[in-house]
Amino acid sequence: YLLCCLSLWFCASFLVWYVASRVPHASLTTGDLLLVTSHPDDETMFFTPFLTSFPNRVHLLCLSPGREHGRIQELYNAASKLKLKSVSVKDLPDGPEHKWKVEEITFHVNQTIRKLDISAVVTFDDYGVSGHPNHRSTHRAIREWSKSSSIRCYCLKSVYLLEKYLGLFGLPFRTFGGGFIFFCFDFRVVWLAMAEHSSQFVWFRRLFLIFSQYVYFNCLESLHV
Repeated sequence: YLLCCLSLWFCASFLVWYVASRVPHASLTTGDLLLVTSHPDDETMFFTPFLTSFPNRVHLLCLSPGREHGRIQELYNAASKLKLKSVSVKDLPDGPEHKWKVEEITFHVNQTIRKLDISAVVTFDDYGVSGHPNHRSTHRAIREWSKSSSIRCYCLKSVYLLEKYLGLFGLPFRTFGGGFIFFCFDFRVVWLAMAEHSSQFVWFRRLFLIFSQYVYFNCLESLHV
């Protein structure tokens, strides 16, 4: 019985992969892309499948340098492993106790966009994967910014706690009506990129890399305003 259930689960996962891998990412296939994150290591822990799907096409805007000394350099090192096109780090204070203002974030986004040829912006959704206030502030700012921009915006879909740590087994739960699914099947990429964030590469983040679905696939949905 258990073997039968596992077989059905694998078949369902394969079916979702098969269909999703053939969904044309029409709105993401031209021009460069901008990923807006809150902290150094967000790009690796949560967005690697998206980034590896568009090598040398994604610019990263990271809104905070983090708290620990040296995290900016760690981010640059990780970015080279993930083949990012450019990295820009701003100076918003890291931590849930800090309230980030929408105007500050949109100012940085406008400054960055002005210098680049961007066809789409990607960021967190309204829950921000983990519920971190800085992630949620980033989403709110991009949502507000998108109201006055013609550039398409996409959000990384947050999932329930149990589903988050099912790895690839979480695939059958995904519904992707208007969204897109991106995969990363080379685990070495995310491990080596996260290893560059040496100040953050502690045991529980290593476990996160093994079990989190965000390491293996991303589900992006259009940001509707």
